[in-house]
Amino acid sequence: APWVLPIGNKLRGCGSRDTHFAEPSRSKKRPGTALGFCTRKLKSVPPEARTVPLLKHDDLDIALAPQHRDSDVMGVALDFPYSPVRLVTLMLPVDSNQEHVALVRTVAGMSYLISLLSLAIFAIMMRIFGWPSRAQAFNVWVNLPTFDPTAGGDVVERLDRDARFNIALGFLLPFLIPAVVKLAATTFEPVTLDSPLTLIWTIAAWAFLPASLFMRGIAMGRIAQMIRDKRRERETGGALQPA
Repeated sequence: APWVLPIGNKLRGCGSRDTHFAEPSRSKKRPGTALGFCTRKLKSVPPEARTVPLLKHDDLDIALAPQHRDSDVMGVALDFPYSPVRLVTLMLPVDSNQEHVALVRTVAGMSYLISLLSLAIFAIMMRIFGWPSRAQAFNVWVNLPTFDPTAGGDVVERLDRDARFNIALGFLLPFLIPAVVKLAATTFEPVTLDSPLTLIWTIAAWAFLPASLFMRGIAMGRIAQMIRDKRRERETGGALQPA
């Protein structure tokens, strides 16, 4: 790691034959020992290079390089017991490198935060623009291409059922995916996420697939409410018409 180099350069030679107990003729004024020599070498190292903050992760101390400390703030904030970010780090092999675990935690924390923000923006924009608009015609094939309204049964009931299913699945997937990967590691090769491409695609699917299911569930619920309101208006209007 980069923060090890200053200390390593300064302490190079500690423990060699020149740092053993000095001969009496050469140590009359300042007795030299290996400990004293290394202490003097360490004092010449800048203070910021002597210590590295440790981030607690259960029983694992993760030391971060200086360039990774700022970006790990969100990972640390979302890394609490039973959180999705904690489960992602726990699905890694036990012998994983500490810096790699910290990197996975940072990527997972930022991705999960972005997915939550995108979900919040989606809900706010839907509320502001009033989608779906009741004053305009609604095209089911364009807005819900995978939903077949002619499959049978009441459309509103099916939309409500699918909306609840998508929202529940979107909520549970960030917890279920790490658990399934951890269980699969007992039979197949463990997931290490050492490759940058594997790390990016895995974390992206883990964070944004549940968010997309959440959005789909919210949209289907709004469409079901729109159809329910249209039916109520039609029934009310028909009842008020004169015979």
